[in-house]
Amino acid sequence: WRDRAASIGRSQEEYYAGIIAMLPPLAHYSGDAAFGSEGVVPVGPALTMHVLQSSDLAHTHGELQRFDVGPVGGVGVIRGVASPSDCDALIALARSTGMGAATVDSGIVDTAMRRSSSVSLPHWKSDPTAARVVKRLAALLRVPLDAVAAGVELHVVRYSVGEAYPAHHDASATTRRWVTLLLYLSDQDSHDTVGGHTVFGAQGGNTDADLRAVCVRALQQSDTSRGSATRPSNSGAPALPLWAVEGGDRIIGAAYAGERGGGLLWSNYLQGRDTQSGGGSRDDRARHSGCEVHGGEKWVLNVWVRLSLSFVRLAGLE
Repeated sequence: WRDRAASIGRSQEEYYAGIIAMLPPLAHYSGDAAFGSEGVVPVGPALTMHVLQSSDLAHTHGELQRFDVGPVGGVGVIRGVASPSDCDALIALARSTGMGAATVDSGIVDTAMRRSSSVSLPHWKSDPTAARVVKRLAALLRVPLDAVAAGVELHVVRYSVGEAYPAHHDASATTRRWVTLLLYLSDQDSHDTVGGHTVFGAQGGNTDADLRAVCVRALQQSDTSRGSATRPSNSGAPALPLWAVEGGDRIIGAAYAGERGGGLLWSNYLQGRDTQSGGGSRDDRARHSGCEVHGGEKWVLNVWVRLSLSFVRLAGLE
């Protein structure tokens, strides 16, 4: 990045910000959408994404409240990325590759920060199920498949009872992960999962303490809130499994309990129309937490798209 920026007479930060500003923002998607990007093929009517903005989460008493939650550009709630057999195949692939204690960004095992087991899948292209997930991600992002393939990382994580991942951000100066696809390979029906929500904070409340409070309330509310409408009942929109979490008399965050084969997609950076200034900077609202698992187990596939130079070139961003 530094050398490329210098070659065109810009600082690294300016070059980096310019690339991010050109990336497409998340948009609603249905399986019959065709964006015309080379290498991106519609994958069928089962694949959908609804991008929730702050006004989409309804107060549990039915009153719509506007508040900031999650990344500025919204969080995409996805269904139909993987079938149950796909999920089983990805779990089997992770097991055969070799699970180990999960590490933090520095590559160090830190159980105070991250308690789980995980494995990277660097040879994902040779696995048809993993390759199909990447293809579907490219369609959701409206970016050529070869570009996504050049920048993608796949990482399977398993959480047992008592394990969690406290508040963290997926992007750093070394990883440069543009987007995160968090695909749930398990849920309550398949693996007796209790807890294990993915949560974001509201109104700037995304410290570890803030997100722990969201986790506690999400678990308490999950029996009544899971599957309830996250949009006004008169909107005609389908219910989505991401709901507003209340604490006292206010909304303190949003929680996703997970649907097998579905998940969340969000940008880790301020980009394009998301901001009038600060484009290219990390979006601190993308800070999130994986809540403690209280029963069964939780399996997820993290798919990150890194802003590598190969990605930039193949995406036509230069």
